[in-house]
Amino acid sequence: MVEIQQFFASNGIEVEALDYSVAAVRILDKIAKEKRLPIKTQIFDVKNPLPFPDGNFNAVYSHMLLNMKLSLDDLHFIFSEIRRVLKPKGLNFFSVRNKNDKLYGKGREVDKEGIYDINGFQIRFFTEKEIQYLTTEEGGFELLWIKEEYEEPVTLYLVSSRKKCECCNRGKPLSAVSVLSCAQPILKGFSYKSVKPSTCWHLLLFILCHIRRL
Repeated sequence: MVEIQQFFASNGIEVEALDYSVAAVRILDKIAKEKRLPIKTQIFDVKNPLPFPDGNFNAVYSHMLLNMKLSLDDLHFIFSEIRRVLKPKGLNFFSVRNKNDKLYGKGREVDKEGIYDINGFQIRFFTEKEIQYLTTEEGGFELLWIKEEYEEPVTLYLVSSRKKCECCNRGKPLSAVSVLSCAQPILKGFSYKSVKPSTCWHLLLFILCHIRRL
């Protein structure tokens, strides 16, 4: 995940990165200092309100964050906080492991919400319907696209959504197309080329590199 922060920052995007792991934050701080990248980090628990004012970011990106052992109330809270800190028509990109993953149903079932304990790690697996519900019906976002991708050794849904804004003109071209161009190939396994955004972007990232992939 540290590669993602470097990519965004090296393309002129101001990055704020959050993680629960002290070690992960220290690694990113070291890289940012060595390469003089515009990355600010904080140690943070996502069950708390995001430490930013309303309408602060153009985009938010997280990789398998929502697969942690989080209750439905926790998930609704996280989506509401992401929506709060996004600017009008701000973008929310995320990836989650889905129920086509080869480890879904393995290990010990923790609860009936699709969470399993696998080798000591409690993982939530999602259906496409659950993602649509969390994003559009409860989260206050417009779903732009959802795609399935195999990223060794996991099967993911890659999701792009946009903050709903009733006061905005939906017919107006989306100025965030360059950020979409950056994020979509990153979500597809890091085979990307440099795409510079046309304006100055402020991006919130959840590092989450302390979570071991299973």
